[in-house]
Amino acid sequence: MGRIFVLKDDTDIREMVVMILESEHYNLASFATVHDFVNRDLSEVPNLIILDVMLPDGSGLDICNQ
Repeated sequence: MGRIFVLKDDTDIREMVVMILESEHYNLASFATVHDFVNRDLSEVPNLIILDVMLPDGSGLDICNQ
C-alpha cells in the first residue's frame, strides 16, 4: 500500500486517523508539529499528505504551498 504522512497537532485525532489507515494496511508517519514535519527524512516521498490547517507552530496551508 501507499505511504501517507499525517500532520495533526491534536493527539487523539492524529492517533485515530493513524489507527484507521493502518487497519487498511497503509504505511504511515505522523507528525504533531510543523517543526517535526519539515525536519523529517526528506528522501522519503509520500503518496499522500493529510494536513491540519491550524497548527500551533505554523499553517498546513503554508506546508501545502511549499
